[in-house]
This record gives sequence, C-alpha cells and structure tokens, in this order.
Amino acid sequence: MSEAKPKSSIGRILVALDASPSCLTTLEAAIELASRLEAELEGIYIEDINLLRLAELPFAREVRQFSASLRVLDSPQVEGQLRAHAHWVQRLLGQLAGRSHVRYSFRTVRGMVPDELLLDATDADLLILGRAGWSARRHVGSTARTMVREAPCQTLILQPGARLRTPLLIAYDGSPVSQRTLEIAALLWGEGVSFSVLILTDDLQKAQSLQAHVQEWLGQQSIQVVFHWLIGINAAALARLARLQGCGTLILPVGSEWLPDELLLELFEESQCAILLVR
Repeated sequence: MSEAKPKSSIGRILVALDASPSCLTTLEAAIELASRLEAELEGIYIEDINLLRLAELPFAREVRQFSASLRVLDSPQVEGQLRAHAHWVQRLLGQLAGRSHVRYSFRTVRGMVPDELLLDATDADLLILGRAGWSARRHVGSTARTMVREAPCQTLILQPGARLRTPLLIAYDGSPVSQRTLEIAALLWGEGVSFSVLILTDDLQKAQSLQAHVQEWLGQQSIQVVFHWLIGINAAALARLARLQGCGTLILPVGSEWLPDELLLELFEESQCAILLVR
C-alpha cells in the first residue's frame, strides 16, 4: 500500500470567470494548479449588478466592438446575455476539469463584483482572476485593483495574453511575508525549476545577509537560485527587469515596505507577465 501524499497548503482555489476573451486562459491556469496541488476548484460567475442597473436607464446604449454602431440596452436582453455567458463558462469549466480529473464546483451570484469576490475569497487559499474583466481596456480594472489591496488570500492575476509559466522572479526583503513567497513558489514550482530572487534593500551588508539566507533555505529544497539586487526600486525598473529576464510569473509579497500598494498597481500597468501576490 502506497503512502498518502501530504496535503497541500493550498486546498481550495477560487477562479473568477466572465465572458472576456481571456477567460479561457484564466481557467486553464486554475485547472493546471488545481490538478498539480490536488486542490478543489470553485468557479464563480458574478452577474454585475451595475450592468443590470445601467440597462434599466432609458438612454443606455451598447457600442458594438467591431462596427462601432449603437444599440439600445434593456434589462431582459442583458439578463439573457448574462445567463448565456454563465452557461458557457460552466460548461467550459466542466469540460476542462473533467479532462484533468479536478474536483470542481460552480455557482452564479449577482451583486457588486469586487464585494462578491472578497466575500467568497474568505474561505479560499488562492484566488485567480484576469486583470481586466468585461472591458478590453489596457488599464487595470477596478476589480483587480480591489483584489490587490484587499483580497484575504494569495492572489494570482493574469495579464491579457499572459499564461502561468516559468521563469519565476521572486521579490524578497527578509520579512515573514516574503519568506512565504519562497514557500509558495517552492510549493507550486519546486521540482526542477531554478528561481530568480530579487533582493529588496538599500543596504549592501543586509543584501548579502538576505541572499545567504535565501540560498541556504532554497538549497535545502534542492532548488537552484540566481540573485538580483535592485536598489531604488520603482515599478518601471522592476517591470523592465522582469522583461529582460524573460519572466513568466512575478511573485511579490504584499505589505512589503518596498512594494506599497500604489507601486504594485503601477507594476500591473507596466508588466506583461502573470503576477502572484502572497500575503
């Protein structure tokens, strides 16, 4: 009789689903992680109450994406679209989860998107969502902004077109939460992957001490590591380093004195890779 595998510290993954073009990429990332960690996956589709309220206004119009023509919005029409979208993502979730033998559930709720996500994420270990939802805009959406600041669990936000992949770039400043970035990275990608670790400090001696600690800890996990020191950190410099390193996933500690919320939000604007926020 074989020994049971140790339980993962990520047992429940919540994925926010919508009808955006990036929904499939977001769902594939969630399925991949749930399969790898033997975690339960919950898909949630939120009917945006603001959109429904907008449709009730007599002057509401929808601009068609390709023709730029206008058409009248009304509540029954929007509700029908939302139901059709929810049915489509539920079917897609079932197909992909079935192929990967992932345990999953799905539910549709109606409300304010950020509020509903925050409420449901309370019981999750990892939240996954796309950077932009219904709109195809380049800027960070309001939901992603709220999750950066307030999500109660680890949060993976996928940029448009980005996929969950290596190489990894991990920010480390010696704080307990940055130690968790190493632990989460080792949990998700520990086997056969080399880590690039970005030491955050303005003191040379401390940088050397932090590097020695990380090297020792990752060495115990049999993980190879490459170090970078970034003095005078800003969003543009960090995003540029990520691009030069060919970074696939950027792993950042939330609450670090070197990475305040505003810098994190700027980084989402500048970066093109997946970003995992660790709390």
